[in-house]
Amino acid sequence: MQKRSCILLIVVSVMLYACPLMTPAPHYHTYSPINNSEINEVEVFCTPRVKVYHMFYHKDSKIEVCSKVFEDQSCTTIEKDTFFDKVKYTKTIRINDGRFHRLFVNDTLSIRINDSSKIHLFIPVD
Repeated sequence: MQKRSCILLIVVSVMLYACPLMTPAPHYHTYSPINNSEINEVEVFCTPRVKVYHMFYHKDSKIEVCSKVFEDQSCTTIEKDTFFDKVKYTKTIRINDGRFHRLFVNDTLSIRINDSSKIHLFIPVD
């Protein structure tokens, strides 16, 4: 009986401390503009199940973002917030880490500001 419980304890310990079960560290990804854009870059703060898109833009604007990464693959308006003296726009999505990284490498992010006809395109750089 003791031998079984010892083996079970070892198996459970190995499973709990195995690499695939550990949470990866939070990190950033960056989109850079393809053409000359008013926006320098869009960053994604990446955690295992939540991704936060954020960018700084100097005006109080309505910003619409389109990406393959979003669940419905459509455009969505991102929320405005203030960060010290700058205006920051953010969009939080819940997506599995593996699915996000597969979609991210082939993604083209498009941004429309104030319903204009001009679309700013961004590609992932890291």
